[in-house]
Amino acid sequence: MCLIIEVIYGFNGDVLRGILELEKRVFPSDWQFEDAENYFKEKLENPRNVNIVMKDECGGIVGYAMSVPYSDALIEIAEDDPEMLAIEDCYYIEAFELDPENQKFKTFSPLLEKLIDESIKRGAKKLSMHARVSVGASSIIRKRFKGKIVIARRIDNWVNYAGKEPTDYIVVDCF
Repeated sequence: MCLIIEVIYGFNGDVLRGILELEKRVFPSDWQFEDAENYFKEKLENPRNVNIVMKDECGGIVGYAMSVPYSDALIEIAEDDPEMLAIEDCYYIEAFELDPENQKFKTFSPLLEKLIDESIKRGAKKLSMHARVSVGASSIIRKRFKGKIVIARRIDNWVNYAGKEPTDYIVVDCF
């Protein structure tokens, strides 16, 4: 299977529709954003955000990753994770979605690497995220950034997963 990774600059209605369809395939309804269309539209329109899509050979979106300036994320989720502190020159990985049908093609790492590269181009010296434990995202991040982890802590019942699943809050050096 041939998969293409693209950086998205600015709003694109086809990309928005593809992301919304992916969101419905990937997450149960109680994990999805209440107003997903406006949420993703705003994220795509913000030129400071990094938006990456992975497309299949037919042009369908099978993966999506987004990072935002850490200061923006801190404002949005400070109530959900009050232990987050201000970090300079950092981007926060806010969304990372892969179609379960395509995960067997080892799609996580190429999408992550592109997101890292683009975040660095925007000035990131560090990346942070709340990484899911149950699907192995946390262990992939820990292996990829071995020796570069600045902060790592477990949250047992992360609010974004309807309080049903643990996540690891991780901050890493990019270099």
